[in-house]
Amino acid sequence: MSLYAYIIYEDDNIFVINKSSGIEVDTVLSFDKIKYCHIIPFVCKSYPHLSRDNFFLVHRLDKYTSGIVVVAKNKESQKFLENEFKKHFVEKTYHAILKGHVYDDKDIINKPIGKDKREPNKRKILSIQSGGQKAITEYKVLKRKNNHTLILLKPKTGRTHQLRVHCAYIGHPIIGDRIYSFNAKEYKMKGFALIAKSISFKHPKIKKVMKFNVDYDKEFIQMLEKFELIK
Repeated sequence: MSLYAYIIYEDDNIFVINKSSGIEVDTVLSFDKIKYCHIIPFVCKSYPHLSRDNFFLVHRLDKYTSGIVVVAKNKESQKFLENEFKKHFVEKTYHAILKGHVYDDKDIINKPIGKDKREPNKRKILSIQSGGQKAITEYKVLKRKNNHTLILLKPKTGRTHQLRVHCAYIGHPIIGDRIYSFNAKEYKMKGFALIAKSISFKHPKIKKVMKFNVDYDKEFIQMLEKFELIK
């Protein structure tokens, strides 16, 4: 897999990255133990004017989800953006390729999600009484063909693995997902077909609404072409 993470916007308070599948985006507890495939050293190597001292993560993406990551350059901007994400003021859209034809053109999945006690790295649908957290995802079908669906997903909450769990719950897992599907190997993908396609949020300093959109990565395009889902 060819890894990349490049800046599509930058100012004194924030920068916005488009990353490939395969790069980790998560809280760093120890910089001494950080891996090269983590977004911080990966980006800092390509952009020497940046350092760990002005690299404040405000949200995360799964390692094998490609697309947009917003980063703060100072603690003030970090605090503001973290609050925006927490209050769900940030609008994010994802595109995914799902196994099978999703029947409804659009719908809302409102199912709580919690940890699977048998598999700590896995999440599953749980009732609130059983420890599940509220999780809501809106979706809209973009195209169906060859027993696959290109879909737009809008998470209204931010639970770990939310989109992956919700898609699997409706019987249409994201292709290539080795945790939440049973046929990931047949696609011979290095990641899975989920991209953080666009984002809209208020700038922490000037309070202007910023909007960004990125193109599909190479592997996503290959799957679109394979199943004739190119719009």
